[in-house]
Amino acid sequence: MEGLLSKDTYEEKDINELKKHDLERILKHHGISARGTKDELQVRILNISSNDDEALTDTAASTPHKKKRERKEPEAVSEELLNKKKYLNKDIDGLHVDQLKQILKKNNLHVTGKKEELIDRILTSIPNNSSSITVSVPKSLKQRGPKQSAPIIVTDAGEVSLGKKGKWSSDEEQALRDGLKVHGKGNWSSILQDPSFSDILKGRTGVNLKDKVVNWSKAGAL
Repeated sequence: MEGLLSKDTYEEKDINELKKHDLERILKHHGISARGTKDELQVRILNISSNDDEALTDTAASTPHKKKRERKEPEAVSEELLNKKKYLNKDIDGLHVDQLKQILKKNNLHVTGKKEELIDRILTSIPNNSSSITVSVPKSLKQRGPKQSAPIIVTDAGEVSLGKKGKWSSDEEQALRDGLKVHGKGNWSSILQDPSFSDILKGRTGVNLKDKVVNWSKAGAL
């Protein structure tokens, strides 16, 4: 058997009496597939030639190797498309998954999920430039608690100012009492807009007036 392994060519008399596992040894020694029936192995051995540089492969019993598909690099998304502030369906229709991920990555969004999820994320999570204006309220205008809070007054000119704070003067108290007699309780705006009281109560708000009247009622001074 060892002598058969080193032969360069084979004849039928060399292999007719060999068992299948011996035929497999010969084929493996020559680097040829050893899969298949005994008859197929014998034919494969008889085709071995010292003049052949390429080993024969099993075309009958072995499964052919699939050619590995080469991965093509996705086409880069244009800078114009990457820098859009708002995306519509027409902007991303036809893009590959990798291109969708480029857009998501550019906008610091997650790039995991199915293609439909990526598209939905682009359409819903990348906002347009908002036309609304965000107003920052100065700390001085923020309420610091019920006792220290100051009402905010918006003037006709659109200016924002704090309502008047501090102890009520006797003139203010008298103007409020007179205003209650004229306009009644609850009509704070009417009292503040009445020329007879507006100058004296300047800087006070409807909340100021209401709180003052409540305190009077509790003290029985109304």
